[in-house]
Amino acid sequence: MAYIAEISDLKKYYGNRLVLDIPRLTFAPARRYALIGTNGSGKTTLLRILAGILPPDEGEVIINSPTSGYMPQKPYAFNYSVLKNVSMAVKNDPQKEKTALAALKKVGLEHMAANRGNSLSGGETQRMAFARILAQENKLILLDEPTAAADIAAEKMLTAALVEHLENTGATLIFSTHTPALALDLADEIIFMEKGRALESGPAKDLMYSPKTAEASQFLAHWRI
Repeated sequence: MAYIAEISDLKKYYGNRLVLDIPRLTFAPARRYALIGTNGSGKTTLLRILAGILPPDEGEVIINSPTSGYMPQKPYAFNYSVLKNVSMAVKNDPQKEKTALAALKKVGLEHMAANRGNSLSGGETQRMAFARILAQENKLILLDEPTAAADIAAEKMLTAALVEHLENTGATLIFSTHTPALALDLADEIIFMEKGRALESGPAKDLMYSPKTAEASQFLAHWRI
């Protein structure tokens, strides 16, 4: 099987502390993966390595996609208009402003297109970052806590826009979340991480309702599912 991303014997250190230790992990095309686990379990570090922002200290990471889209926990905003903040991410599109405006409409920010990007609230900045993702056609999308700053209505809107985008593009999605409903709604598979290890993985409902490891059972006991 041709995977869109493959990890082999991956290790990552922060100083002398081992923060990732993953012997093998694969991601199939057009599938949706949720990373769950406690703070410090390695979710963000893994996403940053997959995005090419951090290099692994040991092992191999193979990305079989020419481009990928990455949205960090705290998205950035330039001192340009909201429209330009989004259109800057669009490559090789002669109508990139039109594409950006359409993406802003999907996240409910078209009325703020002329506003300065760095004047937005945290939730609005996250929606603008979502628009950047929706304006592109990457085959690999990496999202770190994508709805952390969103209220319930905004989360539903963003989730619906993302699902439509994934269906239209056939992209693979890998995202981290602390929200069980989001993991169940979006993911085909869930990967439970603990102390830098991918301790358990499987179909979303199977892992969420019938975890096989004591660590995953203990973690999920604190979630309201």
